[in-house]
Order: sequence, then C-alpha cells, then structure tokens
Amino acid sequence: MLSLTFQSPIEPANAGLFKCAGFGRHPTRTLSSHEIIFVSQGKLGMFEEDREFNLETGDALLLYPNRKHDGTLDYPEDLSFYWLHFSLANPANQEGLELSVPQVTHLENPNRLRVLFRRYLDDQETGFIDPARASLLVLLMLDEMANGAARPS
Repeated sequence: MLSLTFQSPIEPANAGLFKCAGFGRHPTRTLSSHEIIFVSQGKLGMFEEDREFNLETGDALLLYPNRKHDGTLDYPEDLSFYWLHFSLANPANQEGLELSVPQVTHLENPNRLRVLFRRYLDDQETGFIDPARASLLVLLMLDEMANGAARPS
C-alpha cells in the first residue's frame, strides 16, 4: 500500500451553492478568509474595496481577506453561484507548487470547476470530507482558476 503524508497551504472552511429566489443583493462583508465565488448561471455584480466586478456565467472571483466586499446589483431571478471560504496556513513558509491565481477568471470549461464544487459540497454534506481531502479539492479549484482560461477547450 502506498502511504502519503500531505501538508497543505490551504485551510478549507465552509462552502455552499446559492440559488436566487428572485430578490436580494449580496450583503456587505469584511471576512478574515479568502472566498471563491463561481457563477454557475446568471450575472452577479460585486465590488471589493475600490474594484468592481460584473461576473457572468463561467466567471470565478477570488476575494481577499480583510477587504470589504458587497453587491452592486440586485440578484436576477436566474442567478446561482457556488462559494467557498478558505485561509492560507503559514503563507510565509510555502514551498513546492506555485499558482498565480488571477482575481477574476472566465473559464473556458466551467464544468471542470463545477464538478470540483459539487464534490466538495457532497463530501461536506455527507461528512466524508476531512482537512487534507478538502485542501486538495480547494487547490484543484485554484488551479482551474489559474489555468482554466488558458486551457484549450
């Protein structure tokens, strides 16, 4: 049997899928964690500090910790998006894999990120997820954001 020890730079937290009920707007927040937002369907208007984002189906946004973010548009009826919070463990001591993740990515194949979110949410719901497995899934999500726009369809 092959046994591996995995130490991840990611400390994953909770995740979810938001499906619009036809009203509302993203609330004003300042969080101590990173957040990935992936628009599965519709349009989402957001800002973080002084930068505005108009996200559409297939777009992924990385929000940074300790920065104020909020919605700029009311939710349209067809909006659905995935979200996930995570923190970096000892960011000064990172070695190995290096990812340069843009703050906004339009994914050429958004289904690849959708599958990872579904897996994360399913594992979270069933209690199958543990920190190492969750970290691997978040790293794969960040990799999709880093490389998903450049990968040929």
